[in-house]
Amino acid sequence: FLYCAAILFTFQVGARVGRHVGWAAAVILLLNAEFAYQYHLAMSDNFYSTGFLGLLAFAARVMDRPSIARFVLLGGGVVLLALVRQEAAPFVLLGGIAFLLPAASWKTRAIMGASFFAGLASGMALWSTYNYVRYDDFTISRGSTGLFLLRAFTKHRLVYAENGPASRALVEAVSRDLLPREPYRSYGITSEVFFRTPDLR
Repeated sequence: FLYCAAILFTFQVGARVGRHVGWAAAVILLLNAEFAYQYHLAMSDNFYSTGFLGLLAFAARVMDRPSIARFVLLGGGVVLLALVRQEAAPFVLLGGIAFLLPAASWKTRAIMGASFFAGLASGMALWSTYNYVRYDDFTISRGSTGLFLLRAFTKHRLVYAENGPASRALVEAVSRDLLPREPYRSYGITSEVFFRTPDLR
């Protein structure tokens, strides 16, 4: 479904120039084996690629039929895409299409641009509020620091009590305050999953 939607969005974006361009772009993408391959795997690339093309297709529709509601939705769409991949953050520049609207007064363009940023800010505020309520951290993304910690604990196994007093305190805190709780207890997760004994050879 995502693959077919991506092809359709590509056609819609190309059709802004002309239907022949839309068909050519869709066929080229359809014949691109690397693009098709990613849709055979379960990963965020599928959602990001389709979301990226869908956002562009919607932006083209917004330019054809601009309205306050559509610009609000466009701003919200940028937030949704950024939640899939943080690399989508530069798409805030899509708000600039409000000032490229043909046959529109500068007042209308300003209102449309403000509507885009209202949708953008609302989506960011809602997600940040969720993170604050859930994690006590009012921020858009919490993944960057957590990813490095996850790799340090589960892949590279860099943390163990013999590292020093701070590491020993961390091992004791996790073993005492975290692992006995759900869902870790039901999964049978022990301190050996997170910490390792140093190789003294």
